[in-house]
Amino acid sequence: MNSSELNNVQVDIIVDGEKCDYTKMKLFQTMSGHHTFMVMVNYRPGKPTVWTETPEKIYDQLGKNIGIRMKHRQSGESNDFRGIITDIEIVGQDGDQGVVVLKGGSPTLLMDKDPSMAVFSDSTLASIISKTIDGYGLNFELENKPKFETTIPYVARYHETGYSFLSRLAASCGDWFYYNGKKLIVGNPQNDETRRVAYDVEIKSISISAGINNLNTEIYDYNAVENDYFEDAPDQPIEGVNSYMDVAKSKSESIYKSTCKLPMNRGIIDEND
Repeated sequence: MNSSELNNVQVDIIVDGEKCDYTKMKLFQTMSGHHTFMVMVNYRPGKPTVWTETPEKIYDQLGKNIGIRMKHRQSGESNDFRGIITDIEIVGQDGDQGVVVLKGGSPTLLMDKDPSMAVFSDSTLASIISKTIDGYGLNFELENKPKFETTIPYVARYHETGYSFLSRLAASCGDWFYYNGKKLIVGNPQNDETRRVAYDVEIKSISISAGINNLNTEIYDYNAVENDYFEDAPDQPIEGVNSYMDVAKSKSESIYKSTCKLPMNRGIIDEND
């Protein structure tokens, strides 16, 4: 396979169960936030003009489900995305044809528009996530299997959207919280498969960087109820460091001698936490 075949991909778009004829599509995906898309519907010559459609009919697509399938013609491998339409724009363009632009993203977007307050006591991370998401009544797949299973005595949602609250809570408990294009996953990725990719074959560009930082960090917490003080430091050596990372690590250690002592961003529950 050469680089000219990287774009040899068939893209099918389904809106509310019907195939969408489009002229342009953009899909942005990230592990640390919402996925977003833009679809430009085909209203070019040979098609009905956008002006023959009523705005009510066009805007009726708001909140509808959208599916995007990208299938590589060379290998047959396909990647699917499931999302929701949150915005629709009607644009005067191409003479009297016009353009309809569908915008939206992952269903997680709907969990990020409601800053609110809530309190949970004596709950696990999994139960807090389930209760918060169930309150939205959203229809999307959830894989709720966090590694952190300890009961949390108390946690508050304070002027946060549901998405921001759960994202923060999962991070503080050391668990992943991300949308994989088809479902929301809480917990570490289950796929441990290693795949080899080659520059200018499977990928068009790559960037490798290194920097220095203070790795001498200690965290502490105080349990006022039990009058107990906890402190901890990261394990040495750091697991998973390869030869490239070891250069930056050794340079950092030679420059930063002092220790950064910071409060835990979440209350430590016990000594094994």
